[in-house]
Amino acid sequence: MALYIKDAAVSQMAETLRVLLHSPSKTDAVRTALQSALDQARCGLPLAERLQPVVARARTLGPKTPDADLKSFFDDMWCA
Repeated sequence: MALYIKDAAVSQMAETLRVLLHSPSKTDAVRTALQSALDQARCGLPLAERLQPVVARARTLGPKTPDADLKSFFDDMWCA
């Protein structure tokens, strides 16, 4: 599907970006610009929101064990 931009100023910006990025098409230049904008927007999210997937995954591992003997666990890993 071709990219059709009705606004002449926006079309010119896309063409300028295409030239600057050496993109083969305006579509590729717009894709790059949109991905960059999405990455920036995601970085603006609060840390707690960005970490939600990690926290959810960690919870699937099970409860914490505060009295676990980590020294012997790591010693066993080094000696193996």
